[in-house]
Amino acid sequence: LKLSRAQQGSYQCLSYKQGLAMMFALRLLTSWLAMAVASQNNTVCPSLEKREKMTCGSGVRLCAVLVLETGQGSGYYHHSEPSVHGLWPEVQPYGDSECIQPKDASVPKQLVNCYQPQDGDPASQELEFMTHEWQKHGTCAGVHDQSDFFNQVCQLAEAPLKIMTAAKAASLDITDTANQLQRSGFCIWSLFTEGQIELSACAGSDGIWKLAPYTDFAKVCGSADSDAVVHV
Repeated sequence: LKLSRAQQGSYQCLSYKQGLAMMFALRLLTSWLAMAVASQNNTVCPSLEKREKMTCGSGVRLCAVLVLETGQGSGYYHHSEPSVHGLWPEVQPYGDSECIQPKDASVPKQLVNCYQPQDGDPASQELEFMTHEWQKHGTCAGVHDQSDFFNQVCQLAEAPLKIMTAAKAASLDITDTANQLQRSGFCIWSLFTEGQIELSACAGSDGIWKLAPYTDFAKVCGSADSDAVVHV
């Protein structure tokens, strides 16, 4: 079937309008998802601004950033879906979090659900990355072992990654994506390099990590008995 120039122009115009309509619908969906999450989360986030050193606060021994990748970076940071990078306790010189070591420092032997290869990458590469995250960051997180660490990371990342996935489908940039997270009660510590977003998190004496505004660390994770972290 051969189209005339006029027919081709009409078809291209229709496709363009359909694309705009789809993008608008995706943006509405992203906003709706953010509002739906926000309705279940009454957290009020501090304004989005550049921050340097994290302070855990009174009675809080552990604080960190949960680093999420939008997939909009370059090289390893460019991929089809948003993903979790890791949970990084903000020890010196990045903050005043303590480094509380695990009872079992064995490295991971298999992938977990939030660390899965994308875009044809081999599983062995992802497992190597998990091992790096565990040895560099997880061994300071006050957890029992690597399984405890990665299970908590996946649980923390699940809801914000849904917001980020919808934001990417709607072609939002990193700033608009961060704003959607903020509106949903997932508070930003900082916008990081390679299209990454850092959420603030803390852990109490029970060793359970929670996403929270850095201004609420003492309320969310503080404890009168802050001298011991119980490994669960």
